[in-house]
Amino acid sequence: MNIVDLVGWLGAALLAICSFPQTIKNIKEGSSRNLSPLFIWFWFSGELFTFIYICLDKFSWSLFCNYSLNLTFSAVLLKLYYFPTVKYYAREEDK
Repeated sequence: MNIVDLVGWLGAALLAICSFPQTIKNIKEGSSRNLSPLFIWFWFSGELFTFIYICLDKFSWSLFCNYSLNLTFSAVLLKLYYFPTVKYYAREEDK
């Protein structure tokens, strides 16, 4: 593994795990209603389209791992937004 590959793997790993703490927090809370649904949808869509692109044209294991993890995390947040596991009490500004 050369230095360029190492930098690529490091960057992909950091990007892949940066959403992990937020996902865990929302799993513990049982909801992701504290996040904007537009943010989650844009994130999920961007990850999905880029994942398809790298699988079809520019395959790289580091990017594959990155986008696989982030697709999973964003899908979990979408699920928790629309199907929370606890009762969500909307704030006044959410109504």
